[in-house]
Amino acid sequence: MIDFGQGDMNRCLFESILDNRRFFIVDENTHWLYIDNKYKKLLWPESPWEMKKKNYTVKARFTFSDLMLGGYTIATVDSVWTINELPTISK
Repeated sequence: MIDFGQGDMNRCLFESILDNRRFFIVDENTHWLYIDNKYKKLLWPESPWEMKKKNYTVKARFTFSDLMLGGYTIATVDSVWTINELPTISK
C-alpha cells in the first residue's frame, strides 16, 4: 500500500521493490522508517487486534542513520521484547 500523503511515494515504491517494509515510529519525533521484510514477523507476531485482545504489544530497539538528502537508512532491529500494554492502532 502506498500512502501518497507522506511525501515519500518514490522511496516507498523503491523500497517495496527491494522487499523492505515501511513502518511508523512514534517517539520524541514522529517519522517513517524502513526495515527488511525478514524483521516483520518479529515486530508483528499477529494482527494488532489480536494483540489488543491479549493485552500485549512489542517494543523494539533499532539502529539507523540519517541520509544526506533527508530520511533514514534501512533500520536494523537490535532487540524486540513483549510488554503488557495495548498496541496503538490507527489509520
